[in-house]
Amino acid sequence: MASKSERTRCITCDKEKRAVRCEGCYQLFCYEHFTDHRQALSRQLDQIEASRDLFRQKFNEQASHPQTSSSSHSQVHLLMRQVDQWEEESIKTIQQTASECRQLLIQNTSRSAPQTETNLAKLTEEIRQTRKENDFNEIDLKKFDEQLKQLSIDIDKSSHMAVQQSSTTLIKKLSVVISARKLLSTINISNSTKWKQYAVTVAGGNGEGNQLNQLSRPYGIYIDDEDQSIYIADQWSHRIVKWKSGASHGQVVAGGNGEGSRLDQLNHPTDLIVDKNSDSLIICDWGNRRVIEGSGVSHKFNSVCYTASKMSESEEEEWKKERFQAAVKYYKQVIDKIPQDASETKIKIRTELAQALFTSGNFDEAVQIYEEAFNNDGDPTWLYKAADCSWQQEKKEQAYTRLQQLITTDPTFADAYQLCATYFTEKNDITQADEYTRRYKFYSWVPKFCRHIEYNEDNVLLLETIQSDQALECIETTLTADTSKRSTEFLAAICYHHYHGAVENKAFQVLEQRGVASEGDEREFIGSLLMHLIKKHQSICTIKGAASALAGMKYDELFDILANLLPQDLNICFPMHIPNALGKLGDRRAIPLLIKMIEEPTDTQNDNSDSSDDFLLSGGTSRLIVECCLALSSFSDDEKVKEVLLNGINKEEIREACFAVLAVCTEEKKYFDELEKILTDGNTLDYMVIEYLQNNVNKSQQVENLLKLNDALLIKKQQKENVDTD
Repeated sequence: MASKSERTRCITCDKEKRAVRCEGCYQLFCYEHFTDHRQALSRQLDQIEASRDLFRQKFNEQASHPQTSSSSHSQVHLLMRQVDQWEEESIKTIQQTASECRQLLIQNTSRSAPQTETNLAKLTEEIRQTRKENDFNEIDLKKFDEQLKQLSIDIDKSSHMAVQQSSTTLIKKLSVVISARKLLSTINISNSTKWKQYAVTVAGGNGEGNQLNQLSRPYGIYIDDEDQSIYIADQWSHRIVKWKSGASHGQVVAGGNGEGSRLDQLNHPTDLIVDKNSDSLIICDWGNRRVIEGSGVSHKFNSVCYTASKMSESEEEEWKKERFQAAVKYYKQVIDKIPQDASETKIKIRTELAQALFTSGNFDEAVQIYEEAFNNDGDPTWLYKAADCSWQQEKKEQAYTRLQQLITTDPTFADAYQLCATYFTEKNDITQADEYTRRYKFYSWVPKFCRHIEYNEDNVLLLETIQSDQALECIETTLTADTSKRSTEFLAAICYHHYHGAVENKAFQVLEQRGVASEGDEREFIGSLLMHLIKKHQSICTIKGAASALAGMKYDELFDILANLLPQDLNICFPMHIPNALGKLGDRRAIPLLIKMIEEPTDTQNDNSDSSDDFLLSGGTSRLIVECCLALSSFSDDEKVKEVLLNGINKEEIREACFAVLAVCTEEKKYFDELEKILTDGNTLDYMVIEYLQNNVNKSQQVENLLKLNDALLIKKQQKENVDTD
């Protein structure tokens, strides 16, 4: 790893200078830009403090008026009416139950106030002390931000209420439900179930996409027998689609407005059910993991419940108008209270105000804020938002002028080309429209961290090949033969977009080979691309591939990231294989981390996870422990490692893995005999153990013999299953 006295490359100016590494983000900065970096961190802390102030105001309002707080008043009022109606229709013996329900509804909104007050005071003191000592980095800011978000979730939990009826022989007893559980819309299907030898497409079937006759990675479903329809969690289109029986296309009933956290957006929804009692959809909004608030929406922890609105269209529009006007008023009040010396915080709040102004149709005022923001920091996003305001006002010439200014500032801003294409389409200038569309498709594909892929005819044609069924051949020939930075960035972009399977695997393989063979600036260039893929990943598979490639390069900066990711590698469906990467990296600092994961598996559980993840975490923890055992083979000369492996053969969960590592590393017959006994007893080896043995098959004939025995047993079991099925 480079020391402070050596000449390295600053991440900001990209010049070779003496540099300092930030312990929070692991990036190198020259002395000049390290000061700028610290100032940027200070501004981020300002923003967190401002958010803390906003939360304090919200909390004080709710704590002072628990029965009439804005987040729960309307819901409590509606539930009160249900309780009153039930009381009138029931006999006198249930009046006490109704009274208890009312009391519970009233008390719930303020129940957690004392604890929230304590936690908020503690956070305030931590921020104050951190500011006073001027000793903080990205890790501290992330911790403060997460604590503040958790407080917001806690204070909103008081509105997670519903009225539930249960039947008895005499009456329907009313109760208040203030908890949420994981919603399962799936059923268990036996392995022995016999399937009909034909099938009918009931939804989709027209290729991957987001049109009404298409689906993109559908995940969970709910079948409504009464309505003869099926609801589908269209995960990668971020929407819920309803298909009637026999229909040629579906109807979007939730989401469908791109990935996001707004009220009208979803982020990779996975499951849903229809609650017939409340006529609502209950959606597991996996990517957002948040509670949202709005008309026709109820809440559950980690779930969003969309309820059919009882308003007419005009009433709903009026409601939206009132809500956004209230938001504008609120933001303006906050801005007036921000100290004059906190200019960065004021700009941040003003840009939030601009979004509320835009949504409520106050475009001129929004434009002023966006232009002020652009003049302050030069971010071209503000120019695009200003152009969008002009476009919404039908001032399209003005919008086009702003878009040209934006493109001059940042020629890679993809959305600007898309709006320009619309501009020329409306003018019937097809040639210009096609050219702007072409540039939009190109720049929207090239990641921002790729700075050597320019827009030209050769690169456009290369991209078209990559996006065709010739992608693998293109990597194996054109991109492999071309060792330029442009080619390397194309490989990184393929990995960034998660092309799956052989295409993505080959791209990572070539990147790793180049990294291993390179040195100096070229090695640092490839390493920085792979680090970008981890930090800006769009898929767990991207982390897995980039970590493995960096480990193969023996990239020094990787260890700290892997150490942070190791306890998080719990998802059984989408593992990152961090233990494998630690073993491949060969850094002996990994030994205590791997051993701790094996000996103290309960510590791997995330305290912030909810019970809806239990079915993934339980299997994921077992996989992680086994993988840690196998990763210890890279450090088999360590005495503590040997001790852990020998102890592990007495633990059912990891005995196979420990026997496998001991057999391969020591080549002692007794360990091979134990593995062979498992097979002769009729049990196949764990799939991770098999993969480990396959990777070491050249080390011993005994390894090859074990694999043959396992294959024979698999064939025998498959033949038996086929006979049983017939």
